[in-house]
Amino acid sequence: MNESGANGVPNSGSSTTIGRAKDIIKSLIAGHLEGADIPSVMLWGPPGIGKTAIVDQAAEELEIDVERLILSQHDEVDLMGLPHETNGTVEWTRPVFIPEEGQGVMHLDELTQARESVMAPAQQLVHERRVGPHELGDEWYIVASTNRLCDRAQTNPIAAQMANRFLNYEVETTLEDWKKWAYSNGINPVVIAFHEHHKGKLLFKFEPERMEAIRGFPTPRTWEYVSNLMEVGQTSVKAIAGAVGEGAAREFDAFRRMREDLPDIDEILEGKDIVPEKPEILHMVVSSVTSATIQELPEIGHARRAFKYAMQLPSEFATLLGKNIMREEMDEKVYYDIVGTDEFTEYSEEYKEVISPDGRMT
Repeated sequence: MNESGANGVPNSGSSTTIGRAKDIIKSLIAGHLEGADIPSVMLWGPPGIGKTAIVDQAAEELEIDVERLILSQHDEVDLMGLPHETNGTVEWTRPVFIPEEGQGVMHLDELTQARESVMAPAQQLVHERRVGPHELGDEWYIVASTNRLCDRAQTNPIAAQMANRFLNYEVETTLEDWKKWAYSNGINPVVIAFHEHHKGKLLFKFEPERMEAIRGFPTPRTWEYVSNLMEVGQTSVKAIAGAVGEGAAREFDAFRRMREDLPDIDEILEGKDIVPEKPEILHMVVSSVTSATIQELPEIGHARRAFKYAMQLPSEFATLLGKNIMREEMDEKVYYDIVGTDEFTEYSEEYKEVISPDGRMT
């Protein structure tokens, strides 16, 4: 029997990081598309940690579509379709969000927040790959996601027989996973530097038992909001607090104000060796150089300069800069173009303890 724990996650479920969960989903989708009999996946976790984002990323990397169905926003008739009479018989209009053709991921979001009347057709979709007469296309893989009972997200317990239809994974965020996403998605370097400096302690802070948690609180999602606020000049504590809460906003504001001491990043990229003394400013420099380098790829001019500049930095920041740039998901050709440069060779000789034989950062 697949019983649930105190947080509502089936006891047989597995805990994993958000980055590892994306890799698992991607592998399972690929297996399904190759004809393997792969169970559907259920992702459990608190709000704002990136459950929806990793489903989208996995599909994007496989170059397939995503059909996202937010079950909490639908009634039973939405899934079944509207009835109409044809030649004396009742037929049901096919919902546009249950695809027949193509390849993709059917993402059932907010599953346990759905109305009870919606759970029956949702269960049929997971179990039989159909809702009433409407069959889901063979090359569509089902992924569900939801919050846990302990998250105060108006969730309902999931029936054991439905939970048993899924591969259940409880996901959590990590600083390294978030940084990979943040650098690839243009998050403001000051936001990234703030979390590097604080070792990720304020990246996610959710205390559902406190009333403040129903307002702004720190999550990967709300730190993206902070980045967006900065882009439009909204940097006051009050503006930031609307996203991440007052405590985190005040700490971020104190860190952000040090930006006045940030050297000109363009001058550094052009060859000037400016090395600040304050660790907070060094974190901003490393994040800014990393962002500029990643945005320039597949050109590697900034990468060459970054590794030469790293040789002037304290070892902690030199290795951080190298790890930020040489990411696991980097295009293989670009990766080996960088590894073949004189700048990387000199860097790797100095920091060989953090570089594997194939040039990977460890």
